Amino acid sequence: MIDEIVDIKRVRELMTSYYQSVTQIRQFYERPSYMGLLNVGRKELPHSSFISWLFDSATFNQNYPDSPIMHLLDIAVKRANQQDKIGDGKAISSSLSESIYGRLFSIAQTSCKREEFIIDGKTNERRRSDITIRCQIKNTEKYLNICIENKVLTKEHSSQTKAYSDYYQKEDNADWLFLFLTPLSSVELDDYFSLSKEEKCTSEMFIQINYQDLLDYVLEPLINSVDKKSQVYFILDDYINTLRYPVMEDNDKKRTIMAIGEKETKLLSDFWEGNHQLIELALEAMSCNTNLADDVREEAEKAYKSMKSLQTAKDSTRYVIIEDDQRDDNKEKGYNKVAVAKKFAEIFCEKNNGITNEVDANELIGAVLHKKTKNIFKQQANKTVNHNYEIHLMNGETLFMNTNIWGESTDYWRNLRDYLEKDNDYFRIVSLK
Repeated sequence: MIDEIVDIKRVRELMTSYYQSVTQIRQFYERPSYMGLLNVGRKELPHSSFISWLFDSATFNQNYPDSPIMHLLDIAVKRANQQDKIGDGKAISSSLSESIYGRLFSIAQTSCKREEFIIDGKTNERRRSDITIRCQIKNTEKYLNICIENKVLTKEHSSQTKAYSDYYQKEDNADWLFLFLTPLSSVELDDYFSLSKEEKCTSEMFIQINYQDLLDYVLEPLINSVDKKSQVYFILDDYINTLRYPVMEDNDKKRTIMAIGEKETKLLSDFWEGNHQLIELALEAMSCNTNLADDVREEAEKAYKSMKSLQTAKDSTRYVIIEDDQRDDNKEKGYNKVAVAKKFAEIFCEKNNGITNEVDANELIGAVLHKKTKNIFKQQANKTVNHNYEIHLMNGETLFMNTNIWGESTDYWRNLRDYLEKDNDYFRIVSLK
């Protein structure tokens, strides 16, 4: 419980810091967007209209390597790679993904259409796809078209994505990409194979992307390149403000933030680092204030304990590596978790070269991590990381290890740590804490 004697000077210092930082955040967030004023900030139609405006050649020149449409294609390849949807018969063919990454083609022009009617091949009913973007490939008569199913606060219903992919894939002279746009966080989407059945699409041809992708890879680079005095800048800035603003829906306790930009990320991180002690102090004081109702004090105590847990959750542990009974003192301060995971990846791949197939490789590492998995080793390299660890199969093919799995948001690191702290076939680690 809170000490009876509190350092008043320290509290005053904390409060001064708090007021300075909260003023900056208020100035940033108290500027309403037009969608917010109209109370449509979490309605799908206005967002779909903006996206159609964004990717249409009537708005922006789309025929250069860093155009909005090319960045959207980059997002599609990045997410398809994470979701194991690149290859023959999958959402993106290997040749198309290479062409997108290598900028082996350019777009002559695009046209966007909202609420395009299609006929469901199974029910013979009319449906409306949210956004269709038709992209003519420069110097050819071919098209690369994109169908976007946009979800803000709802999920897929009545097998929409299956109907759209079945319908559009019948078109001649065009390749189709299918994107499912949601406000799922990047933490959730990065761990795609842990999503529930309801959170995934009924059609495997749809690649799931989120509004954070749109902000990071399209909107922020674009707004930094346009004239700040232009109407386009105003429209982009206002829309970004719509994405970041937390909205409480009617009869819903969930506050939705669709995406968060670089500027507000820094503001909020700085606010937390500078003020968490004062917030903890206030919550602790509330938890033992007998003038408050019991339920209020209980909630304050829960919040206080959660904040203390958050402060200790950052894993800054350093480890000594012991290999063949020899202690590795190469680093006086030891190795952090990333360095340990990389060393394990390197030794695991070297030790298991010549394994039979992809399934065996994933089962072998799954046994180490106590986790059933099929996505750690893939036949295609992850182009979003600087280095891929490789296993060479008996038949000469190469598998690539997904090294984006060691975050605190998954069990992978925790299970690897537990495995390496015991006797094993690779090396042992000892915490320096």
